[in-house]
Amino acid sequence: MSIINLYLIDMSHASNTSGVDRHVSTLISGLQDVANIQVYWIHLRNDGTLLFPKEEKIGHYVKYSIPLPQQYNTIIAERFWIRKYNEQVYRLIKHLFEGKENCIIHLHTLNLIDLAVYIRELTGCKIITHLHCIPWKGLYNSNKKRFNRLYELTYTNKNKAEKPNSEIY
Repeated sequence: MSIINLYLIDMSHASNTSGVDRHVSTLISGLQDVANIQVYWIHLRNDGTLLFPKEEKIGHYVKYSIPLPQQYNTIIAERFWIRKYNEQVYRLIKHLFEGKENCIIHLHTLNLIDLAVYIRELTGCKIITHLHCIPWKGLYNSNKKRFNRLYELTYTNKNKAEKPNSEIY
């Protein structure tokens, strides 16, 4: 059976350990006993102590950590700049793809879909996405009034017949 090259790509913040971080760690651990899968973890990280890209061979996988730009939220809103950033990320990691077949990118952060599509344009790899969070999460996390109203309707409203105001959604 031929080798499958699996590229786990995610992003995180140094001050926050998320469920995605734990999932990727558990997945990597579980894949150590699968002989025909070579794992590469490409980890884009917002971390003041990570100033330069860093490649490490850790047991059965390769981890490549890349610093995220300080103003990443601004960059992802601009197609031109996200494309430029993706070009630089690929320049750093292209050696991980060179000469390899059966390449699969497994995305763990949907913000990185542009990066995965860019890599696919250059390598012909396959892309798998993994949805770890509800897509509309930000809509309710960023509007405290909306969140509190929905919480009230769900958990504290004695009159279940009351219909929620459509503007909440």
